[in-house]
Amino acid sequence: MTMHEQVGSKVLITAKVAVIRNGEILLVRRGETAPSRPLGWDFPGGATETDEDPKDAAARETMEETGIKITDLKVLDTHFIYFQPVKSNVLIVFFQAKTDTSEVKLSREHDKYEWVSLDSISDYELPEVFHEMINLLNPST
Repeated sequence: MTMHEQVGSKVLITAKVAVIRNGEILLVRRGETAPSRPLGWDFPGGATETDEDPKDAAARETMEETGIKITDLKVLDTHFIYFQPVKSNVLIVFFQAKTDTSEVKLSREHDKYEWVSLDSISDYELPEVFHEMINLLNPST
């Protein structure tokens, strides 16, 4: 790859949010028609819109996917990957946030949710790239 190709390539920026309530973390399961990882467990989140800050995308995507308003949003980590399904470089910005809301209203993108403890999160099959983020979570803060 030439320098020109690298400079000209686009990077998709996504936000993923570990939403914490009463020491538990919200996981959502992708629907069976999801374009990638159908029926796979995930954190709420998604791609930024044009000129959107990842922090704003994190709050917007969490609200759209779960109906939950989040507070105390903070960046935990970032990862740069090549995501084959969309044939694009992706910068994932991982966040931790809080909520007092217990009621989850799933969007059509997801078919199930669970509030899980940090100790039991390893029982759920999550993408490998999320494991470093999980190690940085502090559900008590």
